Amino acid sequence: MQEYLDLKTIAICNALTSFVLAMTLASARSRLVKMQGVRDFVAAALLAGTCFVFAAIPGAIFSGAVHALIAVPGMTFAVGLMYVGVSKFTRRPNPMLWVLASELLMLLLTVVSLVSPFHVLTRMLVFSVVSAMWAILAGLHILRYAERDLGPGRWIGAVALLAIGATFIARAAGLLLFEQDAAPLGENVTNRVAFFVGTALMLFALAGAAAMVNTRIGLEIARIAERDLLTGLLSRFGLRYASAKWMASHRQSFLLLIDLDHFKSVNDLLGHESGDQVLRAFAELALPLMPPESILARYGGDEFLALIPDRSNPEYVGLELIARFDERIAGLINGEDSLLNRPSLSIGIAVLRDSFGNAVREADRALYRAKAEGRARIAVASSEERAR
Repeated sequence: MQEYLDLKTIAICNALTSFVLAMTLASARSRLVKMQGVRDFVAAALLAGTCFVFAAIPGAIFSGAVHALIAVPGMTFAVGLMYVGVSKFTRRPNPMLWVLASELLMLLLTVVSLVSPFHVLTRMLVFSVVSAMWAILAGLHILRYAERDLGPGRWIGAVALLAIGATFIARAAGLLLFEQDAAPLGENVTNRVAFFVGTALMLFALAGAAAMVNTRIGLEIARIAERDLLTGLLSRFGLRYASAKWMASHRQSFLLLIDLDHFKSVNDLLGHESGDQVLRAFAELALPLMPPESILARYGGDEFLALIPDRSNPEYVGLELIARFDERIAGLINGEDSLLNRPSLSIGIAVLRDSFGNAVREADRALYRAKAEGRARIAVASSEERAR
């Protein structure tokens, strides 16, 4: 058994793995995505690695003051930090005060047990119970509050933490049933196995946390990319995925391609800030006018695209947009004599059936016709335009 459970080798390997996971978690932090709990995961990994290092010191494995003062309370605190990190990561109340209180209790019992060997059993029992409590709470928090789209990391972290809790509960039960297990922990096989299993599970829990952090960063960056930062509407990138889901659930619908007439003159004569105000004004007025379940996206610089259900009247929606925008723009640029042509809307309408690209081309031809006929109007794709 000694050959397979060389505790020094296990401790050193686990320490190196913990430090690698700490660097992985630290490097996963993103300036674009504000995420709580990552620092606590990093601290837990660093602390766990430090405890493993001290456990590997000759003569310190499962015995001596170094192990009692650093390794045992430190590992309990590492598990507690995992619970703090999970709570922050899942946007739950921060339990740091409770974790710190339990750590102070552990340190007090450690000092007492060094002076009076009769309290060694109490210290180890409290260590096992507190560690089990933090691990189980962290695992349950992940299962209950973490997003389901966090992938395998969610399950790896949750299962590992719950297994850590089960390991410590079994350890506490052993202490209560067999008091001799409170002897120096390196002297029996049971404690060697408990050490190996517990530390391995801690590494799995840290790996799960790293996977969850990276997955959430990817999801948040994708969400950012899906939105146009100026208007808050879907971007063209986001529209690509939204339109695919739309077509999967709508056999037939309407596509509106909306263009802001004379928008370039606003930018040239009044400045880009005024142009941005016009774009935001359109987005603000257009969203409430969209029928339920509709999609509205910024398709290009001054072009917008809307998908509306087939039970809606696309011509009514288009005319309402034109009228409301005309009212809004009149108040927005009132008194600007430098503008020869006031911005307006031209809208091309097409039926969306089996091809999004074809519908966009039909709506674009209709939009071109609306502009050629004088702008500030709608045009529905004709049979000739659909045949091209």
